[in-house]
Amino acid sequence: MPPPSATARRQVGLATPQARTESSADPVAGDSPPCSPAQRRQATILCRLGASTAELAEALGVSRRTLRGWMARDAAFAGAVKRGRDDADRAVADSLFHRALGFRHVAVKMFHHAGRVVVKRYVEHYPPDTAACVFWLRNRRPDLWREVVRSEALDKSGSAPPAPIDDFELARRLAFLLASADSGEPR
Repeated sequence: MPPPSATARRQVGLATPQARTESSADPVAGDSPPCSPAQRRQATILCRLGASTAELAEALGVSRRTLRGWMARDAAFAGAVKRGRDDADRAVADSLFHRALGFRHVAVKMFHHAGRVVVKRYVEHYPPDTAACVFWLRNRRPDLWREVVRSEALDKSGSAPPAPIDDFELARRLAFLLASADSGEPR
């Protein structure tokens, strides 16, 4: 899911990046009224759209300090924020996964032909993305895919550490994964 546009952010009450400020006249966290159920629902929606803490506070009309106080004292509000952020994180992880393996989707192309508007559906193919593969594997399987830092240091026994994976081996493994993803075979 792509990040929300500036228009979408304004429609749900999020500030655009240049408008983010915190008023010095905001009440102290202890002086603020309790969070309402409507504010909890709005917090979940805004966090699903990727709102930062500052944007969330601005959209709810409170200071960041008040927002942090609500999160510390109100388990229902903290849960609403967590649910929204978890949903956003899940959507990003899902997009990264699909980008790493490659995917297809139905797209629409509109054009003008012989005085008529023609709408054509077609299948658009996105090939696997090597950078997404590496990112996914280094985070999900660091035991096999961690970034190698070359060092000439010896281990405690005085022998050289195991040989690191060189660029050729990394490319070979990625080619294997990409080929098996394209063919649909299990790895």
